[in-house]
Order: sequence, then C-alpha cells, then structure tokens
Amino acid sequence: MMMKTQLPTAWPTFKYHPDPISSGVIIRVNGTCPCCQQQRGWGYVGPFFCINEVENICPWCIADGRAAAQFDLEFIDADSMEQLGDDAKDSELIQRTPNYFYLAMNDSWPHHCGDYCKITPTSAAQINAHKQQLAIDIHRICQENDLTEDEFNALIAQDDAPFAVQLFQCCHCDEVRLAGGFE
Repeated sequence: MMMKTQLPTAWPTFKYHPDPISSGVIIRVNGTCPCCQQQRGWGYVGPFFCINEVENICPWCIADGRAAAQFDLEFIDADSMEQLGDDAKDSELIQRTPNYFYLAMNDSWPHHCGDYCKITPTSAAQINAHKQQLAIDIHRICQENDLTEDEFNALIAQDDAPFAVQLFQCCHCDEVRLAGGFE
C-alpha cells in the first residue's frame, strides 16, 4: 500500500510514478550508483528487464534515461503491454519510469486520454470507492484469474494474499484504472 512520502529536495520527477519511495521501489541505500558512480543515498530495488545484473540504480539515472541507455534495460516490459504508439510517452514510461512491485505476470500499465496513467495509492477502500469506474477492469481481472467478483473482493481485502492490484489515475482526467492478478 502506497502512502505519500516527503521526497528529498532536488528529487527527480516521475510523471507516471509520482512517489516511488512510498511504493517501495526506491529505498535508502549505501553505496555507489552503477550508472553515474555517485553516492546518492537512494537506489532502485523494483523490477526491470535487463540481461545484466544491476543493483541500486539511483533515481536521477532512471529519470534522465542514462540507466536505460547504459545497461540496455527497460523498467516496464514493452513486449507485454499495449503501447500508445507515441514514441515520447512510450520511452518515458518504459525507460525513465520506476516500475511497481506486482505479482501478476500479465500486469500492464494502463492508459487513458491518450497517455499512460500514474500510480496512485491502492487499498480495498479506494477500489470500492471507485467500483463503478473500475467495473470493466475488475471484470477483466476476474476473467483473467478465474475469479468471481466476491472472490476478488475477498482477495483485495487480504494483506497476505498471493494476489495484488495496483490502482492508477489518468494524468488528464479523474478516471481510475486497475491492474492486478495472481502470482
């Protein structure tokens, strides 16, 4: 569950993942960033796709694209998602946005209004508050995971379930989207 965090000054901005500290993918670390060779005090521990083993990339090298270029990596799996076809937005999401922890292998990053959505705090209460807006996504997630809506509701209420969901919000309107599923 993501809670709003006070970010350090001069912190890089991530349009599609505004608070990667609260979501747990960027943490305090000791050591040097393998990309810029600086000790920044923060490192990325979230999922990414790369041939090489790379650890604790600093948020600044993610934000400016140096990490993706230097290590030929993607933070979001371009092959498993529906891309917008807008090279600038696709590149910003795939190469310059910290991913989120997810269990479902079929998770994708939703879009709306011609742009990718941003991660927003997720809880059963927030999902229930937006149940009507999320009806299509909930139906899709239930179908993909062979669940009834009652089973879905029970799973999102459990903290230790082998099932996870992530709430997203459109960057241009108030629409919310949902991704999730089983490990």
